[in-house]
Amino acid sequence: MEHIHIALVGGQTYPVYLAIKALKPTKVVLMHSAQTETDANNIIKVLDEEGTLVKGQFEKVCLSTAKMDNMVDKIVDQESIIPEGVHCSVNLTGGTKLWSVLLYKIFQNRSDTEFFYVDQNCTLYNIDSLQKTESEVQLDANTIFKLYGSPVKSYTPIEDYTEADFDVIKRTESLRKFSVEAYNGVGNPTNRTDANKIRNQKTGFIQHQDSYAEWNKNEQKVEVSLYNRRGRHLSDSLESPHAIQLFFFCHWFELKVAKVLSQWKHAKQIWLNVEFPYKNNNPKNEIDIVVNTGKRLLFVECKTQIFDMTNIDKFSKAVKNYSGMASKAIFVSDAPIKEITREKCEQNDVMCFDLSKGKESDLFKMLDQSLNESNKK
Repeated sequence: MEHIHIALVGGQTYPVYLAIKALKPTKVVLMHSAQTETDANNIIKVLDEEGTLVKGQFEKVCLSTAKMDNMVDKIVDQESIIPEGVHCSVNLTGGTKLWSVLLYKIFQNRSDTEFFYVDQNCTLYNIDSLQKTESEVQLDANTIFKLYGSPVKSYTPIEDYTEADFDVIKRTESLRKFSVEAYNGVGNPTNRTDANKIRNQKTGFIQHQDSYAEWNKNEQKVEVSLYNRRGRHLSDSLESPHAIQLFFFCHWFELKVAKVLSQWKHAKQIWLNVEFPYKNNNPKNEIDIVVNTGKRLLFVECKTQIFDMTNIDKFSKAVKNYSGMASKAIFVSDAPIKEITREKCEQNDVMCFDLSKGKESDLFKMLDQSLNESNKK
């Protein structure tokens, strides 16, 4: 049976994609503006790559965002060319409010037509029957990033880390607790020259006062020798598949947080060091952790301490750029979070949690509650 699906395309592409996957039409008409034509093209490209629909089964219609006469004419034209007896479904989720109202008004008296809305939890609502359907479409992070024009360059699945890597976390944390100053001096240098040496050289040596760290990337080994202010000494030899990555620049904390999140009942998939291509002046091109919950993505920024308030703005903007409005975001710190920082997070619809004092159960409770709440527009 022929089934024509009409969808309004605004800046949020996943609800459009989800309804198409769930309803399985034989033809799709995407109504977009000049500004959202790229979004419509992203939807077509992804569905074509999947083999869900081929390009010949798509049609695009450009609507004005300011001239109501144009909107009415285009929608009336579309309604008039659909043959009698053809089933029609209409997704009112995207686009402007006026588009949705006009589309509903013009199509509401057509026989064999259903209207749908998709919420942020991937629930499909039939507006006519007042029934809701939980989506059976498996949420795929790569698909979401492609729909928003930000395909991932690289990432590390949590499964790639070994028990030896997790042991390096504990030992690096012990080194840092022995002397934060000495650890930061050799493991988290602010000097650009030293930072570039760590990133680019196969072997190298960083010294801070009497402390030092020496690495060999071929052997994935770091020799560390730290002195605290009292002159006491602590050394260790760290060796694992990701030892160098974990010791330097506090990446050990990211894996620690990821391991905690792996115990959360909603965590279906966890990626670390998720890198995106720079585009559209995005303020950030790497996300520490992305968790796929099956219905929404959770973006995680890990900081041993939060010093720069603009990091919260950049993080919030990046989440929306890469995956739309439905994804959740959280800052996880290894130190007490100041009230001003909490307020800044709340303004940006970003959760925050102090892992040094908070219980894991409290973190999971916060995340559970957040999954059922809609994000601010």
